[in-house]
Amino acid sequence: MVLVAVTILAGAKLPRWYHWGVQAGATFAFGFCIWLWYSAVYVIGVLCPYCMVVWSAVIPLFVVVTTRNILTGVISVPPRVRELTAAWWWALVALVFLGAFASIVIQFSWAFTG
Repeated sequence: MVLVAVTILAGAKLPRWYHWGVQAGATFAFGFCIWLWYSAVYVIGVLCPYCMVVWSAVIPLFVVVTTRNILTGVISVPPRVRELTAAWWWALVALVFLGAFASIVIQFSWAFTG
């Protein structure tokens, strides 16, 4: 992902299929993190600090990659969705983090209250 970011920041024009591949990888990573989150919080009942670090990296990665692909036209959406995406992508990141944090606090409330 660092290589992709540096390439884009350097001004290289990558083909559309490349951006679709990055989107597919980010989407897979996000889906895998959702599975890890669900397994850790609701199935295993134990939080892994390394997994939580991965969650905190993949959530904004997925949202930013998707936002960039929407804003540059790789993903076709109506103009209103494009405007909302440009204005509120950060709120989506915050909502997903808030949801994950809330699920942890609710599921492990005994750890916070004694």
